[in-house]
Amino acid sequence: VCSEVSDVKQSYPIQSARTANAQSNIGVFLGEASPEIEYAEKCASDTNISSEGNLIYKWTGDYWKVQENKNNLRDALSWLGIFHRKRANAACADSCVKTAAIQVSPLPKKPQNIVIPVDGVWLVMDQQHNLHAVEPRSSLGMTYKVQGIKTPAIGIYQPAPVPEDSLFGAFIKSSLPDEAVRELVQTYIGYSLSNENRHCAQMWIGSGSNGKSCMLNIVRALHEKSVA
Repeated sequence: VCSEVSDVKQSYPIQSARTANAQSNIGVFLGEASPEIEYAEKCASDTNISSEGNLIYKWTGDYWKVQENKNNLRDALSWLGIFHRKRANAACADSCVKTAAIQVSPLPKKPQNIVIPVDGVWLVMDQQHNLHAVEPRSSLGMTYKVQGIKTPAIGIYQPAPVPEDSLFGAFIKSSLPDEAVRELVQTYIGYSLSNENRHCAQMWIGSGSNGKSCMLNIVRALHEKSVA
């Protein structure tokens, strides 16, 4: 059991700078540090963790994903069970998570350009309204990713038109026969995929069985977390 605990402890490296400062400069031994500050410093040493307010984010390689609090508490409680078993309880785990949210680096600033983050790349719009597929950057605070889009190659990205003879093309033409209305719906769906907040909404009104719910389900599938 001792060897297993030792192996697990190696997966939680303690900052060498904190160790040196605590023992030589301040004269405080590690055993005297609170569980909260030890856990917070462990999180702060991980450059893939950031926070905004009381929310903790982790870099996935594509975007900064907000972590569910129950998962944060589970991680903190597991860590307490290894390093501070006498303090391993829900209240202390909650205190560790709250302290970590203060200690870790703040979430990076959001990009100024229009960005559509998809699997593996970001689609970035330049001032001439051209889209470029670029590698994701953890130095920018993108906090979501569009689902279900095939990863394009790095470079200039040109969206392909929907084939008219495809199933989706036939659905679009039958549910939105007016081309102007079709373009307007497409524009607003595009707004929902970008990082811009335009404070606008669109109401789909019509008789039943004409594709409104089907289109809504398609849009919802593109978003990891939808509210409609």
